[in-house]
Amino acid sequence: MLDLLIFSVFVLLMFLTPLLGIIKYEGLHGIIYRVSKLNTVTDGAKVIFTIFNIFRVYKPLKFYSAFFLMFSILSLTAAYPVIDDWIVHRYVYHVPLAILSTGLGIIAILSLSLGLILDAITQQYNVNYEHKLLNTSINKE
Repeated sequence: MLDLLIFSVFVLLMFLTPLLGIIKYEGLHGIIYRVSKLNTVTDGAKVIFTIFNIFRVYKPLKFYSAFFLMFSILSLTAAYPVIDDWIVHRYVYHVPLAILSTGLGIIAILSLSLGLILDAITQQYNVNYEHKLLNTSINKE
């Protein structure tokens, strides 16, 4: 029983040390464990947040269309019992779901319109940048 406990602690430490940022060094005085300055979870979260931020700035229509799709699906899912009540009973018994569905639908439409506006601004910025590059190259010649 004690052997099983020692083995399970060893296996647990073997799998948790990389996740916790503990590095194993084999030196002259045996095995030394040091804590790494890198953190897998927070560093990975920073990288993913940076990727989303770059995607949001350079492709706003695709970014906000994903939110539009998500909120639209949630809105239709919340609206299903409300529509079912109206068809069957001609009365809405799920009023909070109706309010939730309306709010999610409004958020979906706002997200799509925000994506369209920001996409137009981004395209205009790119056109202005290209004109600026062409004007500077013409002025140098």
